[in-house]
Amino acid sequence: MPTISQLFVHPLKSCRAASVSTLELDAVGPCDDRRWMVVDSSGRFVSLRTVPGLTQLDAEPLEGGLLRLQLGGRSVVARPTASLLEVHVWRDSLEARVADEDACTWIAERLDLPGARLVALNQPRDTDPRYAAGGAVGFADGYPLLVATESAVADACGVTGVDVDPRRFRPNVVLAGVGLGEDAGWRTLRCGEVILDLVKPCERCIAIDVDPATGARDERSLVRALARRDPGPPVVLGWNAVSRRPGVLRVGDAVEVLA
Repeated sequence: MPTISQLFVHPLKSCRAASVSTLELDAVGPCDDRRWMVVDSSGRFVSLRTVPGLTQLDAEPLEGGLLRLQLGGRSVVARPTASLLEVHVWRDSLEARVADEDACTWIAERLDLPGARLVALNQPRDTDPRYAAGGAVGFADGYPLLVATESAVADACGVTGVDVDPRRFRPNVVLAGVGLGEDAGWRTLRCGEVILDLVKPCERCIAIDVDPATGARDERSLVRALARRDPGPPVVLGWNAVSRRPGVLRVGDAVEVLA
């Protein structure tokens, strides 16, 4: 039977993934996942696609809604203020809470992005009604959860001939005991006490070319290698998923395929 082998959270969008043993889910997804984000001077989201160094930034949620950030031996504790800013994630616009001035200055200097600001989630976005009607998501690209399998990651390693860290694919949930391609027909999983709906295969872009260990873009482009192996876009790996209700995922949980 498949099991959950790894769980990850990304407290700040595109930051270094943190491995955890449990993942608490609320109505918006994993409680500590992508509830903070960096935006540029126009309010548009900043991600590892354009700033690969974000993957070297450690983000730790603290009590009271605070966030500790650390990069290059320097750190700051960010505090959300009452000031609201209209921000943009792909085609969505929403209001977010701006962090205190010290934290905004710190992130702009560390990332060398003049005018950049740090924002905290104030209101969730709607997931795409074509795939997950009625769902909610924070600052993640489109859906609150990403599920990948060890076999798919191992297959990606074989394509490039190098050891590919699963964090490169930004998953929240990694499953063991699943054959390559076995998940293609899955739609609903019971993971311990949580029921997950797999709503859409995850289309891959240049983000997976960034090595999470170094923050450098790999010259041996993984997305191009996968595209050559499986011609005909898009390149997909893993599943976008939503939880039917709040609950807790745990490493070691048995996974039952319901549909």
